Amino acid sequence: MKKIFINTVIIAALLVAADLMVGLVAKKLITNLPDSTILESDIVQSMQNKQADILILGSSKAKHSFVPQLFTDSLHLSAYNAGCDGHDVIYASLVLESWLERCQPKIVVLGLWNSMLDGSWRANSVNDCKTLYGINQSYTQWVDTQEPLTTRIKMTSSIYRFNSSMVWLIKSYRNGDQHSDGYSPLFEVPKKMTDTPFEGFKPDEVEVAQLKHIIALCREKGIKLYMALAPDHEIDAAMRRWVADFCKSEGVWFRDYTFEKSVYPEITNFSDAGHLSDKGAQIFTRIFISDMRKQ
Repeated sequence: MKKIFINTVIIAALLVAADLMVGLVAKKLITNLPDSTILESDIVQSMQNKQADILILGSSKAKHSFVPQLFTDSLHLSAYNAGCDGHDVIYASLVLESWLERCQPKIVVLGLWNSMLDGSWRANSVNDCKTLYGINQSYTQWVDTQEPLTTRIKMTSSIYRFNSSMVWLIKSYRNGDQHSDGYSPLFEVPKKMTDTPFEGFKPDEVEVAQLKHIIALCREKGIKLYMALAPDHEIDAAMRRWVADFCKSEGVWFRDYTFEKSVYPEITNFSDAGHLSDKGAQIFTRIFISDMRKQ
């Protein structure tokens, strides 16, 4: 019995030591991560390192719709696109909070979509940022105060947080610094295109609360906030109405460009039903900037 106890203690000690070692090595790798365009690296850069006068937030729709260089050329302000595929308003809020810990943007652009608001992407914001637990203050605080106890317990383990990270970490270091402005152009154009309707939109309370939090932060810090729906062949009429009514009630600048005539429905302006091609993004960004300047 005594031998079993001793062996158990030794194994536990080895596991703790291994967990600590993984944490130390991984934290150093994350802290010095090159500026790569890999999704996970993009998340780290957006949460930890990037600074600019204009911060663009949203999902992949924003990632492929807003061209930072055009903002810089027109407004003479630096710009970074922190849009992230499959990520919601919670993630956008965490990015903004993280930026405010190291700099203060003059302008925030928030591109919206139904999955950002209905709670279906919430798990992505927790899972895809878990390497930043204990490193990024805003994310760590969110997990500690908003996520279930089981998640908080798992997050205390470095092995859990970094168990699937080595592949993308190696790729990021292999790629080296690419000095990305966050924009990800799409050049493929489909042969045909039809509208894809969405129904049953219902906003999630937590997502809406974080949307209001973004608005409050921008007002508190004197940051100009612009919200928009980009040109799209994915049509959610209920979501469009809800966002328009919400922004009106909150007194927030908002434009719905879903059927923007300079972009929609020309097929070469789209890479697929839900994302603009680079050509479409260039056209749309210029229109968006022009409308911003009219404010």
